[in-house]
Amino acid sequence: MNRMQSFLLAAVALLVGVVAAASFNIFRLREQSTVTFRPGIMSTEANLLADCNPFPFTATHHPTEMIQIELPGTFDPKDLRPVMTQMSIINAPPWTNPDLGSAQPYSGPPTNWTPKTKLDMNLDLGPQGGPKRTMVLIKVIVRDPAVTFRTDGFAITTGDVNGRKMFCKFDGGYQQKEATFVAFYYKATPNKPTMGSYGLGLVFQDIDPGYILPIFVDPEVQNNGID
Repeated sequence: MNRMQSFLLAAVALLVGVVAAASFNIFRLREQSTVTFRPGIMSTEANLLADCNPFPFTATHHPTEMIQIELPGTFDPKDLRPVMTQMSIINAPPWTNPDLGSAQPYSGPPTNWTPKTKLDMNLDLGPQGGPKRTMVLIKVIVRDPAVTFRTDGFAITTGDVNGRKMFCKFDGGYQQKEATFVAFYYKATPNKPTMGSYGLGLVFQDIDPGYILPIFVDPEVQNNGID
């Protein structure tokens, strides 16, 4: 074996070793990053909410109630302590202003599944034209001064099929410290509850003011699609 052949064999061996190491690392990365979700619930990082249609709201097409979720104190994703309030909507344009005089602690039906976060809700919406609500506003307020909502349209996101059909956004709903969006009735399968998820796109300010840490909190919502 001459010097050139030896050099070529060494180069091929090195290349094979690099490819094998890279493949192993990619495999480990994929293995470590595998996430499982409840059936029908998927990651919400990549999908913006659709615009509410029609919008602006009208006298015959508007939310009738607001559920306000306030996250007080220091935000800790492992220890969420939301203060949840429900109130009716003032029956006048723009049909998004809450009637503060009607505010009371949120008393929606308990979840009949194991919640993943304290923000999981059973909205108990009902069939179109029925006695139950068909559209509500969900307003989330973050009080921690070091946390704000994303300003790139990803303040509220959804990624699963049901979520894309259960929530929508409207002009003026997203602000720096609060985000308001719409949940409406959607029945995916007759006589079965409809589960969907939405994501809170938050930004944490760190020591360096030029450095931010984005995070998504992904609650689950059931809107009671049972006839």
